Amino acid sequence: MMLRSKTILSFSMAALAALAATECVRAGDPDPVQIAEALKNSIVRVEYTLQYDKGQPPAGTGIMERCPSCGEFHVDGGATVVSEERPLETAGYLLSPTRVLSVDQFLHPRFLGKTEVVLGGEAVAARPVAYAQRENAVILELDRPLRGGVPLKFDATKDGPWFAATCATLNGDWTTTVNPVSIGGLNVAGGQSPFSPVNDRGVIVTGQGVPVAMNLTGELAPGDAWKGSPEQWEWIAASQFAERTKKIEAVSNAGVLRARLDLRSPRVTDDPYSRWSYRDSNEDDESTEIHALALNVDGSTLLVLAGLKPAVTGRLEHITVYSPGRDEGVSATFRASLRDYGAFVATLDEPLDGALDVAHADIRQLRNRLLIGAEITLQGEHRIAYFNHNRVSSFAIGWRRNVYPEVAGDDESLFLFDADGSLIALPIIKRQRPGEEESWRDTYPTLTSARQIASALSDLNANADTSNIPLSEEEENRVAWLGVVMQGLDTELARQMAVSELSDDGTIGGIVTFIYPDSPAAQAGVQEGDVLLRVHVESRPRPIDVMVDEDAEIGSAFPWHRLDELTEDYFDMIPKPWPNVASDFNRTLTGIGFGTPIRVELVRDGEVMFVEMAITQSPVHFDAAPQFKSEPLGFTLRPMTYEVRRQLQKSESDPGLIIARIEPGSKASVSGLKPYETIASVNDQPVSTIEDFRLASAGQSELRLSVMRMTRSRLVKITLEAPIEEAGAGADEDAMEGGR
Repeated sequence: MMLRSKTILSFSMAALAALAATECVRAGDPDPVQIAEALKNSIVRVEYTLQYDKGQPPAGTGIMERCPSCGEFHVDGGATVVSEERPLETAGYLLSPTRVLSVDQFLHPRFLGKTEVVLGGEAVAARPVAYAQRENAVILELDRPLRGGVPLKFDATKDGPWFAATCATLNGDWTTTVNPVSIGGLNVAGGQSPFSPVNDRGVIVTGQGVPVAMNLTGELAPGDAWKGSPEQWEWIAASQFAERTKKIEAVSNAGVLRARLDLRSPRVTDDPYSRWSYRDSNEDDESTEIHALALNVDGSTLLVLAGLKPAVTGRLEHITVYSPGRDEGVSATFRASLRDYGAFVATLDEPLDGALDVAHADIRQLRNRLLIGAEITLQGEHRIAYFNHNRVSSFAIGWRRNVYPEVAGDDESLFLFDADGSLIALPIIKRQRPGEEESWRDTYPTLTSARQIASALSDLNANADTSNIPLSEEEENRVAWLGVVMQGLDTELARQMAVSELSDDGTIGGIVTFIYPDSPAAQAGVQEGDVLLRVHVESRPRPIDVMVDEDAEIGSAFPWHRLDELTEDYFDMIPKPWPNVASDFNRTLTGIGFGTPIRVELVRDGEVMFVEMAITQSPVHFDAAPQFKSEPLGFTLRPMTYEVRRQLQKSESDPGLIIARIEPGSKASVSGLKPYETIASVNDQPVSTIEDFRLASAGQSELRLSVMRMTRSRLVKITLEAPIEEAGAGADEDAMEGGR
């Protein structure tokens, strides 16, 4: 049951002790109970009945108002109050019979069912008619006066001691709280106006209960400037603010655009297990079309707010941006990804009007100022925008001591504008560097000063990520390597190797079991038996842990002797018999960038050492090697690459092509061929390359294949209905592309 008539006084023992300590309670002074009694018909309850809109819960409620009891921010989520079938409540203060001052709740009209002001058992409808320009306040106009309501009459000539009175829900009741006001020292910061912090908010009164001022932010101007009626504050009428909002809507429509990114189909791998990377999983990984917001920076430059990973950017082929008033989109050319932010820069093929202005003033000067927030999202190909008033409540120090604004409610799609239409802040992802990704946590946009982003754009060469660029299909499969094969640590191995403390009890690190000749590790002096722990990159405070993928030792346990037991239904489920070169660790090195100097931390014979090398591109590996699909035979072949030769114990001079895939029901499947077997010769002709196979099989209707399974060989005969076409004819051209 909702209580509308009961008022309870809250005055703690601590407050009484404070009164005694400051000699605030003197003979002849009213006690706090009398103050509360004097204000009981001046402090009212404002009730907002919230609602869902288009399935979305109300947002941006409650966070701007501190609890008068504990002094902390409490978020009374809109979805919560709707589900509990109760209104959102806050205190209001009568300024006139029909005007109420209250804390600004930033409620978009689409989430607001009705607004009522309650006094005693009476509820009267109200609507916002004015917003404070520099205070977190709104004035509501009542449909009619409240019976028994007593407007506050402010007297700025009165002296202290001061008390702050307000109302809030406490212990299940609508409660009047009266506390002595302790005005602290002066806070002076370079980017903000000086103020004196106070411990309580509400109407500030004398010991006799005479109103002197209003305080809704917990801050008072220096000296006596804070005294006086809130009607003296700088206000803007709701109708005027609506006109200002229309202007900002036009600015954002021209400056915050929809961009479509067209990408190649993702690389197809023969091993399904190599695609199961939890850390790298993202819906963009498989997308061929992505829609993102893009900022019109200067009429010819776009900032596309898409935090694409290098593997996704590598597939980017075309950028199209859509501007209001144009029937067709405008193409743009990729320039550079930002190294530290989830965005990239593109150059428009033809200029567009409506470039955004960036507010270059210190954003800290805008705290509590009335701003316009544009909530802009993309739903499919549709750009959706909602506009409402907003304020920056506080600031946080973040990455590299940058100042980040904090606002009420969600800010993941919020763009902030000032009255002139200049962009103040925008939502953008802080890009996680390779090796620093949190596998259990998604990355969300953070409201960031537009001036901060403009600074990064002003020197694009210094802030670009040279490893996050579009690539050709051949380049898409490139990967870095150290040139080592490692065995992963565990608790017992770490103890035996005396590296438990250094390896977090065996959760990181790898024991070197093989070193490829002439590899970066070989040239740097890495030895078999070394335990690699971490990779250090200059200017990066966090080293990269060496992690060995779970499939690193799958080759030694591959069930070659039971391969005949597998039916073709399971062919696509067989993991490769050799470790995946494009491991998480090697992809991390690739993301850092080829040519980047690194220091590898390792342990040798119980001694910690560091070796220096540069990140180097691996030789062609199996998944990046050219492939050939024979339609008549029904299999796909790839040449043996360096990691395959090592696993199968083959030398560079040994012939052989690997069966990468077998089509169900094909001639190859019926003949008993299995994935990952090696074809050493065709009709007694050795084959080492795709071209060798095509020449040897051209024009033949019967093939004798010398097939090897590890070290065991056999002869497989396949008879075709018609001769295979001449070399160069009938091949699947797409299948010839590396890594496809």
